[in-house]
Amino acid sequence: MGVLGAEETRLFQTMAGYRNRMVHFYDEISDRELYQICTHQLGDVERVLDAILAWLRSHPDRVEGTLE
Repeated sequence: MGVLGAEETRLFQTMAGYRNRMVHFYDEISDRELYQICTHQLGDVERVLDAILAWLRSHPDRVEGTLE
């Protein structure tokens, strides 16, 4: 749909896959693994979020309400 670039799409798909793993196999995820992701891969989340927000800001006609 053109909201995310190729790299952001790949990151988002990886995050969605991990979310599914957390929901269905939560007992297999260690505290250490989750801590590692939260401390070393937060930039990936921020990158996808920034891309989504940039698209929303450049397409205000497709947004109901405000982004603030």
